[in-house]
Amino acid sequence: MKKVLVIRFGGIGDVVLASIAFRSICEAYPGCAVHVLTKAAFVPLVEHDPHVAKVHGFDGDFWGMLRELRRERFVFVFDLHNSLRSGLVRWGLGVRWGVVRKRSLAKRWMAGLGRGGGMELGHVVGRYGEVLARGGVELAEGGLGVWVPREVVGEARGVLEGAGIGLGGNGVEVGGDEGIGGVDGMDGIEGVGVLGVVLGGTYATKKWLPKYYVELLDRWGWDVVLIGGRDCEEDARYIEEGVSVGCFNAVGRYGLLMSAALLGFCDRVVAHDTGFMHVAAGLGKPIVSLWGNTVPGFGMWPYGVRHVVAEVEGLGCRPCSRLGYDDCPQGHFRCMRDLRVEVVLEGLRSLG
Repeated sequence: MKKVLVIRFGGIGDVVLASIAFRSICEAYPGCAVHVLTKAAFVPLVEHDPHVAKVHGFDGDFWGMLRELRRERFVFVFDLHNSLRSGLVRWGLGVRWGVVRKRSLAKRWMAGLGRGGGMELGHVVGRYGEVLARGGVELAEGGLGVWVPREVVGEARGVLEGAGIGLGGNGVEVGGDEGIGGVDGMDGIEGVGVLGVVLGGTYATKKWLPKYYVELLDRWGWDVVLIGGRDCEEDARYIEEGVSVGCFNAVGRYGLLMSAALLGFCDRVVAHDTGFMHVAAGLGKPIVSLWGNTVPGFGMWPYGVRHVVAEVEGLGCRPCSRLGYDDCPQGHFRCMRDLRVEVVLEGLRSLG
């Protein structure tokens, strides 16, 4: 294996989950050059990974991208996306390949039956392992990797200290010339008494109620860092204005790497089923994950870290979708309304 291509267009979480494939290939074939094809917007999540030789960012020009990839003369393609576009790339390169099983039909079947169907899928990382095996690669031990440059870490620390968020009496030390990240979390980084809250979720039926967050944060008592995209700004303002603890609202204000660096200074994380839940896992953070209309059984729970699943079990309407909705199809939204603060508090306590 001289040079291989890993394809994962996907979303934020999908790309982070693919990081274990990059490391697995390098461990199986020392000296192999791993190239990654992803959307241009997600290049920052990959380009600082020491297991990746080059990142190709897709910006909409398919044929130009294919010409660029052909010049690289890959010997194998690991397709972790399995779409029409990724299939055309495999066909256009004309080399050996392996492709992931997405299990989309199985997810639709689960959503049609609700949780009562009793069907659960293995973690998507295990399915990535099946693809890797076709190229003679064994899935590596350990977790995911998110890598952030040193200068971004320093900027994040300055922002948090300027906002009065406590980071420990001795400050924060950064380990390694590469910055932070990797399978062991943020090397040398320890957030003391800071809780990260990831408010994203794309769909409303994946999101916990803002008033529950206010109660949770006040009862837990730590300083908090709020992370999320612009779609969460209204919820973030409600929480920021309602809590009595120190709160830094980073929602909608920063890019991927800066948001990851801020999350890296947190001691524990509470997150919906969303991309930055996997970023937290890639940073080695203990996580309480909150599940509404989707279920961990789809195969996307936090991988490789201590975590607790918080969900309302026994609802016959759950899961109602493999993705989500803007409103509860049943009108009651019990999957999140019945997920009580005490359950999440107990999850945080159990993380140690």
